[in-house]
Amino acid sequence: MSNTYTQIYIHIVFAVKGRQNLIPKEHKTELHGYIMGIIKKKKQTVIQINSMPDHIHILVGITPDTPVSNLVRDIKANSSKFIVKSENKFTFHQGTNALPPLARFVTSPSRWCIGNYGIYYINQKRWVMGRFEWQVGFGAFSYSRSHLDALVKYIKNQEKHHMGKTFREEYLEILERFNVNYNERYIFDPVEEDTEI
Repeated sequence: MSNTYTQIYIHIVFAVKGRQNLIPKEHKTELHGYIMGIIKKKKQTVIQINSMPDHIHILVGITPDTPVSNLVRDIKANSSKFIVKSENKFTFHQGTNALPPLARFVTSPSRWCIGNYGIYYINQKRWVMGRFEWQVGFGAFSYSRSHLDALVKYIKNQEKHHMGKTFREEYLEILERFNVNYNERYIFDPVEEDTEI
């Protein structure tokens, strides 16, 4: 796009399905790195990213030809697959940290090559039991350049912020601050509770 100059900053927020606490703190850095890779592959700019166990905040600089809904769709679809792929790890022998036979170190402590089957992620802890899904829908809010520093700080300090506020309370505050019309009944899927024993 020659002769097109833009400054478009979008704060994207979405939740784990049912607002379940499925993003462990010890896996945040890995998940954030993976999502940053998705966004960079789409030729967009990641300014800040942080997550809590039940939701994620992503501040991006986007180009005018990039629909926000398409970017969020790609982030959700690919990161869900990544989380599920990471979950399908090889089981350690007899509960120890011993690797399966024929495993050899390839590129990083989290990647191993098993025979000729390619590269697999091996995590000592399961991210989720069963299927991981993001909530349907998302919030996307535009910011001016003059507000970015405060927003970056806000996203970085999510842990502190949520000591006294739930994600639901935070999300409703954001919607009200931006004068977004909403029906509270349809903001989140209901929290699912297991009925099986």
